[in-house]
Amino acid sequence: MLINELFESSIREAREDYSSQLFESVLREADENNNDILSIHEEAEDKTLSLYKLKAEYKDKYLNNFQGKTFKNKSTELDIKISADSIRELWKKHRTRPKVISWRYLDKFIEDSKLFHYQCSINDIPYKIILTMRKAVNDIDKLRYYTLKEIKEEKIADSIGHTYQS
Repeated sequence: MLINELFESSIREAREDYSSQLFESVLREADENNNDILSIHEEAEDKTLSLYKLKAEYKDKYLNNFQGKTFKNKSTELDIKISADSIRELWKKHRTRPKVISWRYLDKFIEDSKLFHYQCSINDIPYKIILTMRKAVNDIDKLRYYTLKEIKEEKIADSIGHTYQS
């Protein structure tokens, strides 16, 4: 049992490392092609609401409209369904304003993500969005959750001297 756990752990680490490297190359490619990055801004009426009221309004306004719908991810050609469990998970775990206002673009994140990674800016702060899927038995994949990670401004140099911001 211990050997299986070690093996699974090393496989998981290799996948995360590969995914991270791939994501960085996608970001560099987007930079080189001058692709626009989705810019999300909090609306004036949203700024007047408390976080709890904002979550409640957005849940009714956006997430309930997504429930039960299926979206096709362009990079993997997988159909992804948004279930009630997905919505409850987002409601419980998203506790900051940027995470909540990102709910507006959930369909875009699913459809346009590269290997379930997406980059956008929320209130002029760059974020990396990582989507997590769950394979259901005898059903299509379902969105489980997504998280936002702020992208820190760091310069990365490759082997031939080009510098990139991550």
